[in-house]
Amino acid sequence: MMPNDQRITEALNEAGIDFDVEGFDSSKSFKENGIDSLDVMSLFLMLEEKFKTKFSESEASGIRTPMDLTAALDKKLE
Repeated sequence: MMPNDQRITEALNEAGIDFDVEGFDSSKSFKENGIDSLDVMSLFLMLEEKFKTKFSESEASGIRTPMDLTAALDKKLE
């Protein structure tokens, strides 16, 4: 697992989201990873609070996979 994947899995755990750690694939959609839209919303809110940032609605709508989320977060934290 890559460090960026680690960051997302840690965030999922912090947000209290139940998912299959062993089967987790950051290139698959959240849904394919067994993470529903409500949980994704919780994840976004937790990351916004943790990193003192905000995702616009258009940014959020373009994030389909954990890998997308990592890239978007990295861009915000540059």
